[in-house]
Amino acid sequence: MIWHPQRIIINPNAKVGKHCSISSGVVIAQAHNMCPTIGDNVELMIDCAVLGNIHIANNVRIGAKTLVIKNINAVNTTWAGIPAKKISDKGAIETPIPRPTAHL
Repeated sequence: MIWHPQRIIINPNAKVGKHCSISSGVVIAQAHNMCPTIGDNVELMIDCAVLGNIHIANNVRIGAKTLVIKNINAVNTTWAGIPAKKISDKGAIETPIPRPTAHL
């Protein structure tokens, strides 16, 4: 789900899991010729950046303007800040990312 498609940069070699939510200004980019791998059900809030050979676990929420430069292996957590620090043990699973419904 892309909420606001402005200013989004995703390296074509990055891997983004199922049912992720990407907001305006998100950057998923390479560093040192390595790209991120993002798990399923990850929410990337406005203007956050994930750089380099980074792995983000499933059901993680990344706060606005957060810089992720180290792996996030803890599922069901929320991270914020520069650099990213865990701020909550509640991630995208406790307050799920809205899913579009199929129109029949």
